[in-house]
Amino acid sequence: NNNVDPSDYLDKIIQDKEFIAKLYEKKWFFKGDSLPLEKIFELEPDTTVPNSEYAFFMKKINAVRNGGILSINKDAKTGILTMTSNAPDPQLAYDLNLFTLNYISNYIRKSLKSQAKEKRVFIEERIKETKNELTKAENALAKFKERNLVSQAPKVMLEEGRLRRQVTLNQEIYIQFQKQYELTRIEELDDQALVQVVKNAEVPVLRTKPKRKIIVVILFIVGFITGNLTSILAHAILNLFHKCNLTNS
Repeated sequence: NNNVDPSDYLDKIIQDKEFIAKLYEKKWFFKGDSLPLEKIFELEPDTTVPNSEYAFFMKKINAVRNGGILSINKDAKTGILTMTSNAPDPQLAYDLNLFTLNYISNYIRKSLKSQAKEKRVFIEERIKETKNELTKAENALAKFKERNLVSQAPKVMLEEGRLRRQVTLNQEIYIQFQKQYELTRIEELDDQALVQVVKNAEVPVLRTKPKRKIIVVILFIVGFITGNLTSILAHAILNLFHKCNLTNS
């Protein structure tokens, strides 16, 4: 359906098992080597659990789903979609982004072509039915006129008018179906880009996370507060112990 907004389901596409499985089928350039994602993410199968192969498959799927590897966000004002990829290597993040964009574009193209094909097949059936109805109406009108060549009786004229309207109606329906058929053929053969890229993916220069400076600052503040609290607590305990000694003496 051309009225469907692809942005309504793009996030579901990149969370789908079929798509994520394709990520694991491919080898990715990582630190000078070509490796599958399970090696890059250091995922190992657990052969002690039941159905270990399927369990490992789902472990790999969930590593992408829950690891924030890929995400799509939509700006409520502009409607622009932003796809983000997170990986332990900048080139890998870029490659994941590019692969996902191409997959989404091909997915939408195939989906719309499939819908157009279904619509075309449906219209072809309606065209056959309408053509048959038109042929019947034309034959009925021709036979009626042959039987009533010289008659000008009101009933004859009324019946001829009704048969003519039936022919005209079927002609109009047939013409409309033919127009729709041509449109669906164009949709089915259309190979235009369905995802317009406003800004291409770029290999990141700076690390986005972990944010080392922020972590250092937070650790310093936590250490400072912890040190002060420990000092205050130790001082309070010594004062209490000292008071207890004075009381006993």
